[in-house]
Amino acid sequence: MNITHECKGCGAMGEMRGRLSEISNVKARWHGLLISVLRPSRDFAARHYDEHRFNCLIMTLVTGVAGTSLWTWDFTHDPVGAANTVWLRLATLPIALPYIAALWLRLDRRLALVAALVMFLGWEACFFVIMGRIEGGFVYGLAGFMYFVFMPLLATRCFTFASNALLVFAIVAFPEVIAMTGAVPLFAADKYAALLVPAGNMSIIAAFIMAWLYGANDAFRQKLELEAATDALTGLSNRRRFRQRLEEVARLQGMVGLLTLDLDHFKQVNDTIGHFGGDELLIQVAQRLQACVRTGDEVARLGGDEFAVILGGEINEREARLVAERMLAALERPFSISGENLTISASIGVSIRPTHDGTVTQIYEIADAAMYAVKAKGRRGYGFDAVKTAV
Repeated sequence: MNITHECKGCGAMGEMRGRLSEISNVKARWHGLLISVLRPSRDFAARHYDEHRFNCLIMTLVTGVAGTSLWTWDFTHDPVGAANTVWLRLATLPIALPYIAALWLRLDRRLALVAALVMFLGWEACFFVIMGRIEGGFVYGLAGFMYFVFMPLLATRCFTFASNALLVFAIVAFPEVIAMTGAVPLFAADKYAALLVPAGNMSIIAAFIMAWLYGANDAFRQKLELEAATDALTGLSNRRRFRQRLEEVARLQGMVGLLTLDLDHFKQVNDTIGHFGGDELLIQVAQRLQACVRTGDEVARLGGDEFAVILGGEINEREARLVAERMLAALERPFSISGENLTISASIGVSIRPTHDGTVTQIYEIADAAMYAVKAKGRRGYGFDAVKTAV
């Protein structure tokens, strides 16, 4: 009975720990989302800008055309005064052109943000003049400022939440600042504040929700992309990611340094300690290989007991030799698998070639051939097939 009771207690404690772990994971995810909204990383902000840039461009064009067509509103309210607002309405689209150009040319998002701010304030300034030229304009046109307050939800979604909150604040504050100067005595600043301050708060809340939803979607996509590029057993890059990275290095550096590694007699290891033990060995091998490479190098598991290292920094025979020797030395130290010590060895092939010597597939095949040449000579070592570069 005591044993059964203790087991139930252990089970209950284990279940409680599991629930606490789940709660902790949920809190971590929500905290991560909040950080991505309030203090986004540079990469996150760049993705957000690039993915929404074209939609913002279209919405700004549509808004510019719509703003021009609002002259019919002026004419309906005051046909005489509307004669003096035609050019102001026509200016709506030209004022937006710098921002449209920034989006079209994919300029830095900070420049685009400045252009957006100038666009909104320019539109508001024109609207001030229009209201002054239409009879009763400062009465009927007051609600027109609502149009500007919610514009960031359409035309500037490509920016982060903090940037859009700043734009809304500037849009709401600009007319109040003009009113303080006394330049527009007919402007009802008190009524404006009563109407636009709550609207501005609503716009900021809506911008926060939209940024939160995008952050959640982006985090999910990043997780899927990471899983698609990661070996499930070792956590290293998989074959798909390996090929992408190899092509990237070849394109950027014009020179590829590649090491392919195969564990010697791995089938015998599996037969001796079982497949679960073999998996544990592969995990430990991956950890040791990661510790041997330099910053900028990338380790991948291509399948089974086959690994590869892409040299991402300085690429020459001396550097490749140092990496290969570190890996061999690391793998020769005994591994502890299920309480037993296990000693293994590995064969490594190295290829250092300019990309004009062949495709990345051919360069990989050269490194693979060098590795099999080492195996043919007795294994436990490394071999080169390289175009030497200056050391």
